[in-house]
Amino acid sequence: MPAQSLPSVDSSPAESAGILRSSWLPNLCLTLPFLLLFWVNLAHHDMWLDELNAWGLSAASPTLRVVLANVRYEGHPWLWYFLLWIPSRFTHAPVAMKWVEAFIGAATYLIIGMLSPFSRLQKVLVFLSYFVVFEYTVISRTYGPMLLFAFLYAWRRSAKPSAVFGNMVLLGALASTDLLGIFLSFALLLEYAAFYWKRWRETDVRRAIAGALCYLLLLAISVETLRPASDISWATTGHLFAKAGSLHHLIHSIGDVLVAVWWPFATGYPHQYWNTDVDFNHSELYFVPLVFAGMFWVFRKQRNLLLLVGTSLFLTIAFVHLVYTGYVRHWGIVVLAFLIAFWILCSESQGRRKVSRVAYLFLIVGALRGVGAVAASWTHPFSETGNVAAFLRANHLADQPLVGPSDYNLAGVAEQLQRPAYFLNCNCTDTYMKFSHRRDGMTPDEVPSRIARAYRVLNVPKITLVMPDPLSEEYLRKLAAEGFTVRPLAEFSGAEDHLSFHLYEAQKAE
Repeated sequence: MPAQSLPSVDSSPAESAGILRSSWLPNLCLTLPFLLLFWVNLAHHDMWLDELNAWGLSAASPTLRVVLANVRYEGHPWLWYFLLWIPSRFTHAPVAMKWVEAFIGAATYLIIGMLSPFSRLQKVLVFLSYFVVFEYTVISRTYGPMLLFAFLYAWRRSAKPSAVFGNMVLLGALASTDLLGIFLSFALLLEYAAFYWKRWRETDVRRAIAGALCYLLLLAISVETLRPASDISWATTGHLFAKAGSLHHLIHSIGDVLVAVWWPFATGYPHQYWNTDVDFNHSELYFVPLVFAGMFWVFRKQRNLLLLVGTSLFLTIAFVHLVYTGYVRHWGIVVLAFLIAFWILCSESQGRRKVSRVAYLFLIVGALRGVGAVAASWTHPFSETGNVAAFLRANHLADQPLVGPSDYNLAGVAEQLQRPAYFLNCNCTDTYMKFSHRRDGMTPDEVPSRIARAYRVLNVPKITLVMPDPLSEEYLRKLAAEGFTVRPLAEFSGAEDHLSFHLYEAQKAE
């Protein structure tokens, strides 16, 4: 099926308008079912801590200045938190975040369906690809705006490559979404520069300089908001460059970035359909040269596109090895770089040459993974946070103090209930998880004594314990020694790691 490409920059306005008018209705009819599927999946999705914490941070920040100060604990630039801060002035209900994501995701789907140069089959495969159908759209995080600006840039870069200023502004916006967005924007910038290397005489130098300055300004703002707070916690991510000298870790990083992002199903599927780090016992390294060769083959005739994909690979591998190993969501810009390069390739080919069949292998594998993730999300709980909050409301426990050992586990429940909770790991009460030094240092054997301390601080007859795991016999004995009686309330298990809960009611024995 020939690609339905956008008109080239040399096309006349009448020709361009005619192509768009003739294709808009079929493209809209193709897009709407996938757009509706996205909205249904978004409504069904039970948000987890990393989503809810961004909302909790924004809602707890009375001014933008406070937002920017709090963002320094998050490891992400400012844009997503700014977008959430606006509706948080009108409501503290976390569901408002889904409305923001619904708009961003809808814009992304419409750009792919209405403006991309892909054939209808290619559009279907892109719509179903894992990062489009689930990870970067259904999950409400910084990656949603990143995906939107990436595809918006791909469209404008293909349709109006000579509009340097507008394209540079979009790259600056992309760099404002996420640290990975900075990497992707830099790779796209290099491709853009390589594309124009032999066309510099056609460039409006003044607008190009203005665009470059705008990009640098947005990049500088993004980098500044990424600068960690002086008391930030490194307990979750580990210290930077801690594994820089490990060859074993480097090899594992290469396997993750090149292979795991494309692998359709994890070994724990269907329960483990998200957050996957596929463990092949290093046999994935056999696939590394195949994937690398496949990418090279698809873009072999255009060095600028090879530069785009290669730079994305290099920066992502360096990030995974030197900064944070992360999960598949952190490696996904490799797939985005592939899709944008494929977008540019299809646009510039104008249907004059067939797309490599190897490209379809990448698209099909990505679609298989996306379909699998969506299907499993309807049969296996993603997070039990919402169910815990609903249980506490239904049993008139929503106002009883919440106490838990880990802010990582408990903060999401507090944010769903729009109220504070007491975190044992920092001996503090807060409405969201703050990645500061205060949360470091608690050992598991301290949990019972810290529960007793929380009881004294809160000065209430009863507390609700929200535990990531069942209380062990040892913990129960220690709590009894502190004078507590503990009654099980409910268990919410089966969700992804750290997203299951065990509830207890604790009070001092009379």
